[in-house]
Amino acid sequence: MSSSTVYGLWPGQEKRIQLRVYKNAWGMAPVVWNALAQHYLKAEPHGWSQHMDHLWDLADKTSLPRCDRAVLRMTFDTRYILATDVERAINDIALFLHAHKHLIDDKAANHWPTYAWDLAGQWQDAPKAFGVHHTSVSENPWEGPYDETLDKHLPFDWSIAASVYEGL
Repeated sequence: MSSSTVYGLWPGQEKRIQLRVYKNAWGMAPVVWNALAQHYLKAEPHGWSQHMDHLWDLADKTSLPRCDRAVLRMTFDTRYILATDVERAINDIALFLHAHKHLIDDKAANHWPTYAWDLAGQWQDAPKAFGVHHTSVSENPWEGPYDETLDKHLPFDWSIAASVYEGL
C-alpha cells in the first residue's frame, strides 16, 4: 500500500528528518484535489485526474478563498510550510475541511486532520519547515535527483522549492 511521509526540513540545508508516515496516500493530496475539482471545476466525484491542468491554476486564482489556495499548494511536490506559518496552516486546513466537508468522503482515508495535529507537535529537533512526500509510488522530491553514475542521490536543489505562503 502507498504511503505519505511528513518531513521536518531545514530550507537551504541537507538536513531532513522523517516525522510521520501515513498509510494509504489517497488520504493526502487526492482528498484536496477531489474536493476542489468538484467544487470549482464541476468534476464528478473522484474525477479529479481529468482536470489536473485546470486544478493547478486554482492555486493562484485570487477569487478563491485563501484557505483553498493554501491547502492546494500544500499538495505541490516541493512546497513546504515554514515553522513560523504553522498556525496559519493549521487554520487553513481546518477552514478547508469545514468548507468542503460535503465533498470529502468520511468513509475514505483523510490524513489532513492528523497532519494539522502533527504540524502542531513538539518535535525534538524543531524543524524550520515541514514538507510532504505525498505518495510512496513516486520519486521523493525531498531526496534530490538520483545520479545513476554515482549511484546516489544528489543534494536537494532548494531553488526549486518555496514556502506554501510565499506570494499568497
